[in-house]
Amino acid sequence: MASQRTRARRGFSIIETLVAGVIMMLGLTGVMLMLAKTMGNGRTGGTTVSGSMLANQTIQEMSALGYDGLTPLPAGTDAGMFKDLDGRLYGRTVQVTAMTTDAGWPAYRVDVAVSWRDMNFTSNPYNPPRSSATTIITRAPDAG
Repeated sequence: MASQRTRARRGFSIIETLVAGVIMMLGLTGVMLMLAKTMGNGRTGGTTVSGSMLANQTIQEMSALGYDGLTPLPAGTDAGMFKDLDGRLYGRTVQVTAMTTDAGWPAYRVDVAVSWRDMNFTSNPYNPPRSSATTIITRAPDAG
């Protein structure tokens, strides 16, 4: 009789197995949620970097024109759209303002704003994410 009791107590009961399975599923669910959030943050970061690079590229294009190649542009002047390989659409706006530096040199202040929406339309259409860049382009003092 003693040998039957020890044989019956070996192994796990169905309840113990179910409880262990539920605990394991909860742990795996937490890991999967963290993985999904990490992937989303990586995608958002990549989009932000692309927007910043596009803003800086636009600033470089405007700087390449030089002081004499620029004319004042009102705020919100459309500088074209750009679509990346992932399907995100970026819109660029430019403002060029005539000014004078503290040294008295004529200059233009160039402000570029880049906004975007991703292909899943997860960003707020009324307040899309944006990146901006600003530079001052002056006429050299000896350029007349």
